Amino acid sequence: MIDHQLLIDIGLSPDRETLTTRLIGAAEAMGFGLMGGLFVRGRLGSPNALVKGVANPPEAFSDVTRALEPGLRDPVATRLLARPGYMTYGQDLYVAAGATDLWDLQSSFGYRHGLAMSIHSPSHAEVFCFGVDRPDALPSNPAGVLHLQSLLHVVAMHAQVALLNQVASDEQVTVPSEPMELTKREVEALQRATATVYARRSHLVAISKVTSPELRMAEHKLHAQSLPEAVLKAIQKGIVER
Repeated sequence: MIDHQLLIDIGLSPDRETLTTRLIGAAEAMGFGLMGGLFVRGRLGSPNALVKGVANPPEAFSDVTRALEPGLRDPVATRLLARPGYMTYGQDLYVAAGATDLWDLQSSFGYRHGLAMSIHSPSHAEVFCFGVDRPDALPSNPAGVLHLQSLLHVVAMHAQVALLNQVASDEQVTVPSEPMELTKREVEALQRATATVYARRSHLVAISKVTSPELRMAEHKLHAQSLPEAVLKAIQKGIVER
C-alpha cells in the first residue's frame, strides 16, 4: 500500500527533482525499482512539441539509449501515445514489434517487465504517460495485475498534476491568483472527497466519476481540469485539510 501522505506530496511537488524522489518511493512501494513519466503537448518528435519527463534510469542507460532514439520506435511508447489506457509488457511485445534490439539493451538495465498507462487530453493536445519496470515478472493472476493498475493510476494522476503545475510555472502562464470564492457546501463536498481518498486510503480513481454539482462547481472555480486536480489544489490552497 502506498502511504496517502506520499500521494499528496507527489501532487504538490514543486520541482522535477522533488517529484522524482517521491515517485521513486511510490514505485518501490509498488514493488518496482524503475519508474518513468512523460508529458507531451503536441506531437512527439515535432520541433514545436513540449516534452517534460521524469525518471530514474540506471547510470549510463540514458547515454546508451540516446544513440538508438528508442522513443520513436519503442512499442510501449508508441502504444501509450496512440491511445489512453493500461498495458503490461515484456519481451514478447518487443519481439512482435521487431524491436528486439531495444529489448536486449533495456533488459540488461533491469527493464524486463513493466506496467504503464497513459492519460490523453485531446482538447489540449496533451498526453501524460507513466510506467514502472522491474526485472521480475508481473503477477500471473488477473487480480494481482488489477491491483497494480489501480495503484499505478492513482500515482500517475498525482504525478500528472505536479508536472502540469511545473509546466505552467516554466511557461509563466498567468492563472487567476484569486479564484472565485467557494461556497460552504462546495468546501464541505471537497473535504468529503478528500477524506474518501486519503483518510480512508482510497484512490483518486474513486472520485473521478463523482457527479455532485457542488464538486463540479468547485472544480470550475479552482480552474482544475479534473476532480482529482481540484482536490490537490484545494489542499495546496488550504481550503481543505489533508
